[in-house]
Formats: sequence, structure tokens, C-alpha cells
Amino acid sequence: MSDDHKKDFKLEWKGFSETKFSSLADQLFKSSDFHEKVRERIVKQLKSSPKSYKVLIEMDSSKKRSKDVPKDFSEYVNNMSKKGVWGDEVTLQRSISTPST
Repeated sequence: MSDDHKKDFKLEWKGFSETKFSSLADQLFKSSDFHEKVRERIVKQLKSSPKSYKVLIEMDSSKKRSKDVPKDFSEYVNNMSKKGVWGDEVTLQRSISTPST
């Protein structure tokens, strides 16, 4: 692959913890610059359908979730809305069902 061709695939990361949201933004909007918009949309969708994801958040933290992730759903959503908080499997799942327009 030529250097010119590689430039087409280069993403501008906004911080290591933003990589999931930057990657999603790049795929949805063709620019990683929209990572904050992607985070906002995912958080909005989580808030709009808590029953769908509450059980995943409030499960025992010793099982699938790290101990630093809030177990309370509202605390989780509030935490996830903050810049620099790492996306996880819940936000990835939510992104699949979040419209890109």
C-alpha cells in the first residue's frame, strides 16, 4: 500500500479513550471529528430505553464488567456522557441500533 493510499485510512484520534467513538464516527460520518456527537447520540438512546440495557449495567461487577464501572444505570449513563470515559460493549451495542442521521 502506498503512503498516499495509507493517508486515506488514517484517523485523527482525539484521545485514547475516545477511540471507540472516533472509530464509530469515522464509519458513520466519514470523519472521526464527530466522536462527541456519536457519544451524545448513544447516551441519548441509552436514556430513552433504560429497560433494554439496565440489566447489563447493574449485573454483578465481578462477572463481565470491571470494578470501576458504575453498577447503577443512571450513574453509568451520567458517567458515559463525560468526555474521556471509555466506551464499552454496551455503548457498542447501542451504536448498532442508533440511527446515523
